Amino acid sequence: MTRQDWQELAGQWFPAITNAGLRQVTWSAIEPHRDFTVSQLKAT
Repeated sequence: MTRQDWQELAGQWFPAITNAGLRQVTWSAIEPHRDFTVSQLKAT
């Protein structure tokens, strides 16, 4: 299967997560917590 095939299937299965624009709105809210998140990931 090609990348395009997978994108079409993912769009059918998970329509809420295939729209990158929906996630981009939250990036500015998440960014202030980036350093903490990275440090926690390194701790595991």
